[in-house]
Parts: sequence; C-alpha cells; structure tokens
Amino acid sequence: SGEEDVDEADELCCVCGTGDSEEANLIVFCNRCDLAVHQVCYAVQRVPAGDWLCDRCDQPAEAAEAVRCAVCPSTRGAFKRTVAGKWGGWMHVLCATWVPGLGFKSADTLTGAAGVDLLQPDRLRLSCTFCAQRAGAAASAGTPGTPAGSGRGKGKGKPRAQGLPSKDGRSSVCVQCSLGKCMSAFHVTCAQEAGCFMQISEGASAKDELLREILCSRHSAHRRAHEATGGARDAGAPTPSTGSTAPGSAARGFSHKRRQS
Repeated sequence: SGEEDVDEADELCCVCGTGDSEEANLIVFCNRCDLAVHQVCYAVQRVPAGDWLCDRCDQPAEAAEAVRCAVCPSTRGAFKRTVAGKWGGWMHVLCATWVPGLGFKSADTLTGAAGVDLLQPDRLRLSCTFCAQRAGAAASAGTPGTPAGSGRGKGKGKPRAQGLPSKDGRSSVCVQCSLGKCMSAFHVTCAQEAGCFMQISEGASAKDELLREILCSRHSAHRRAHEATGGARDAGAPTPSTGSTAPGSAARGFSHKRRQS
C-alpha cells in the first residue's frame, strides 16, 4: 500500500538504495508491482490514503508489461516517461541520474527523461561486464540469460546487443568504473543489482557540480574494506556529472555527502 507498514520498515528504496524513511520523505510501495521508492526519489508529492501506483503500473496491465528502459536491459525498477515518448517511451530514474548526459527536463517532477540523442558514440560502444557474465553462465548451464536490474519483482527477456539501438530507438548505455584507469563498464542497474559502491557527493561550494562515484565489483570491495579499517578514500577522483539535465533530482533523491560548512 501507499502507507509504510511495520513489516516493510527494513525495505530499501530501489532508487537510492537506502531504507531511511522520515515523515516528510516516506518510502511508498506500488500496490501492483511492489516497487519501493522514497517520495523524493520518485517525486511523489503526496502519499495517498489508499493504494498508490508507480507511473508504469498506472496504465493498463498489457502496456505496463511492455515497458522497457531506453538505455538498459533491466525490466524492473523505477521508471519515468521520456520526453515526447522518445526511445521507447520510458527510462529508469537510476539511469537518468547516473549516466552522464542523461536527466530530466523537470528536476522537480522528474518528468521528460532526455539526453539519449546527445550521448557520446564511445559510450554506446561500451559492453556491460555483468551482462557478459550472466550470458556466459547461462550458456554454460544451457539456459537463456535474464536481465538483472534495480527494484523488486521478476523480469524476463534477453539483453539486446551492446550499443545497437532497437527499432523503437532504445540503446544499451553503460558507465565505467570511476576509479583510476579501470576500464570496467556496466549498466547502472546491473551495478546496483550487483551491490557496487555508488555515491553522489556535493562539491566544495554550491556552484560546484555534483560528483558521481560508481565502482566496479573489485574496486567496490577494496573501497569498503579500506573504509572499514578507518582509511581514507582510495586514489582516484569520483567522476563529475557532465551535461546532466537534472542535477536537482540527484541532490534530492540520493544519499550523498554534503559540503562541509
């Protein structure tokens, strides 16, 4: 339901990955697909007294089942509509926030996901290491691969070829590990599903861009082990947001390090 229940207190928001819930920013649950999101992370202005439906489920069931992300193979997670219905019509909030160049026309309402047509060609040529691992494991087991992704529920289908737009304009868009010269690439949703380290930090001043840091599995393990022993962050600066059309959505919707006052 839209209201937070006691037994749901430990559930995590599928956008920011945290379970913190405050009166002004509750975690709400889609009554149809059981999606869990913070009000702020998904731009839910008011929690209804009755059932609440996410944008994907707030349409006929057949249409909801056909929803796919414009830039990744995951069929699960928090979706928002794209501007003018381009690139298949839908995009993950996670993808729009983390992929450099993507974002929303309106940061306050998270409407009009955009930027696919402005992505650098080199980014479209990146291949997801997690999709490759699943494909290899599925081939060894003699079973078809299935896409991973953020959120709860089940998804079916195979990931499309890397970098090749589908007939409706969808593409496979990856990001790379932020640490040093690591060349590991992956879909943002695949990285979240794998438990990779993901953090958004504010700059030293209000004028500075937000800094996005996302690490591959190996460097995520190193980072967490280092922090567990009280060490400082490993060498390698986080990747700054570039060309984002919605810096405000990231600032409100993700757990992030704030500036020191």
